[in-house]
Amino acid sequence: MGKRAIVRPKEDIYSIEELTNLYKKEKNARLQKRLLAIKMMLEEEKLSSYDVARRLSVSPTSVRDWVNKYNEGGYERLKEIRPRGGKPRVSNEEFLRVLEEIRLENSKWTLEKIAILTQERYKKGLKKSAVWYRLKKMGIPKRRGDPIRRQEKRRGI
Repeated sequence: MGKRAIVRPKEDIYSIEELTNLYKKEKNARLQKRLLAIKMMLEEEKLSSYDVARRLSVSPTSVRDWVNKYNEGGYERLKEIRPRGGKPRVSNEEFLRVLEEIRLENSKWTLEKIAILTQERYKKGLKKSAVWYRLKKMGIPKRRGDPIRRQEKRRGI
């Protein structure tokens, strides 16, 4: 067994059927998993947070946290999800400076080239996937290499 986390909300708001309906309607996968954990613990009283965690592939600590949140404020408290991620490695201004530098060199850019330049200029830099995401987020169309160079390669020049 394991440490017991008991589902005892301050207010008896949701029945198991209502939790099932909330689970089915929920589009956020994380919140769905939280609701499922609560539902499992309500349905099978002998389940420990370790058992539920093993079934849902999460940590027992997460399950206990979800139970505590549900006990404090029900579904509404479970819904409170803080934004993920931290401070960006390269600010938007620094990123735009790198793009401007490439433009001034009159060279065609690739995601890899931008990633390498950010890594050279700034301590942590960006990975290729982060460059793509940043360009997409800023609405900057991506271009693939220099078409003249590709034609030269085909001709064997």
